[in-house]
Amino acid sequence: MSPDDRWRIGHMIEAAQEALAFVQGQQRADLDQNRMLCLALTRAVEIVVSESD
Repeated sequence: MSPDDRWRIGHMIEAAQEALAFVQGQQRADLDQNRMLCLALTRAVEIVVSESD
């Protein structure tokens, strides 16, 4: 595995952990009502997806 691959995987893991932390203790309705939560979660998922390209 190249150093670049390790760097990308590290970013993916970090973003996934942050996404889990954002939603811990939240309900689905919270996502609909809290714009900041929605945007933060969306961005974390974007990071995971973009690093996999």
